Amino acid sequence: MIETVYGIGYRLSSPPTQTAPPTAAERTKTLRAQAALAQAWEQYQALMWKRQQVLEQAVAALAEGALSSQLQQEARRVAHQLVGSLGSFGLMEGSHSAQALEAILATDAVNQPQCRQKIAQLVAALRLALQQGQRSDTAADRLLVLLVALEKLAPELVAAAAARGWEAIATTFREALTLLPQRRPVVVLLPWDGAEPESTQGWLAELHQRLPALPVVAIAEADDFSARLKAVRSGIRRVCPNQPCPRRLCRLLKS
Repeated sequence: MIETVYGIGYRLSSPPTQTAPPTAAERTKTLRAQAALAQAWEQYQALMWKRQQVLEQAVAALAEGALSSQLQQEARRVAHQLVGSLGSFGLMEGSHSAQALEAILATDAVNQPQCRQKIAQLVAALRLALQQGQRSDTAADRLLVLLVALEKLAPELVAAAAARGWEAIATTFREALTLLPQRRPVVVLLPWDGAEPESTQGWLAELHQRLPALPVVAIAEADDFSARLKAVRSGIRRVCPNQPCPRRLCRLLKS
């Protein structure tokens, strides 16, 4: 879910507690929210690092006993901005550190030894929070495998992909196409028995039109030559036997 947050405009909020597994539509909404959040981070991280530089300049000035009132007010202002910015990306510890820093910078006691030490600690914590945000952003760069209409195999394949540092998403034919603008998979897996309806053929045609170079791997229900031939003619890159070992399938996908 995306909710409005001061400073950025939206953030990915915690989903409500639920016992049932998320539906394909819910997974799609989550992925869209994650994509929006990653895009916002890419847009705002340079600005947040500039604000961090102001705070570190203030720490250096305090260490030399040369913190001007102007730099103190500027540091207080950027600390206030980081409260909302970091909170919007779910970096709550960083947001709390920025809030505490803002409160100290609003006083006249900043030159006291205890305050100087606390300010330095809080600014160091903010740097760690920004670095954490950068590491989280790399999750969007993980190899993505799209599992279309593979409900039975999905749990094992998701686990096997995660063990390799990949991300596998189980979805439906309808929802899969809506994910493509947000995330670019490296491969698509789908079931195949050689007697697919026109809707499946149309789905493949649309997929190839959007991403001509995207490989599609089919998992066949039977080792039938005619089904394999039809799969190749439909643009499917490779056909695997039914119920393949997830680890073996991951090795195949890597190759």
